[in-house]
Amino acid sequence: MRRTEPFLLFGEDTLLLFALFWGGISSFLTSFGLEGEPTALALGLALLALLAAGLYRLPAPWAPLLPLALTFPLAGVMWLLRDALLPAWAAVQCAVVNTYAEVFPAIGAIMPVMELTDAQWAQEAPAKLFLRLPRNLLEDATARLALHPGSVPVYLHIPAEKLTLLSPRTSWCDGSPACLDRLRELLGAGNVKLTEK
Repeated sequence: MRRTEPFLLFGEDTLLLFALFWGGISSFLTSFGLEGEPTALALGLALLALLAAGLYRLPAPWAPLLPLALTFPLAGVMWLLRDALLPAWAAVQCAVVNTYAEVFPAIGAIMPVMELTDAQWAQEAPAKLFLRLPRNLLEDATARLALHPGSVPVYLHIPAEKLTLLSPRTSWCDGSPACLDRLRELLGAGNVKLTEK
């Protein structure tokens, strides 16, 4: 029987752990609709896989520390994701109960308590549209926004009243060039600004 070099075994273990971590974390992020930077995530998981494989190779008295050593980084990541996960977890729980309610009508459907407000959605949105307009053009601007529905929050600034409003989510747009052109035609190029994170 041919003996495999320890370095090759270490590399194989590291690659397998990386694949395991990458599959689990990416599936988790995808299922909850969370965004993540792929490069940073890959580097972090690669370091975690190297650390885990290295700790596993420690001599006997230290090897039991592996689960404890992995607990702290994973707990840290979960703590950072906690705020983003709570609404998603509540939605999953509501979906499960509502699925049972379809089969067993006596249970009754429920609505998620932790649903985000329009302002909370707007705060987390990757792009935002700012419009400066007089009040008499508000209906025309809303009609043009309705032609391009989407998930980009729209802030309406009325300078004469020193008032900035967040439009309801039903009036958010897609932020497409066609949408922006229609709004610039109505309000002027300097009064339409799309910002992205």
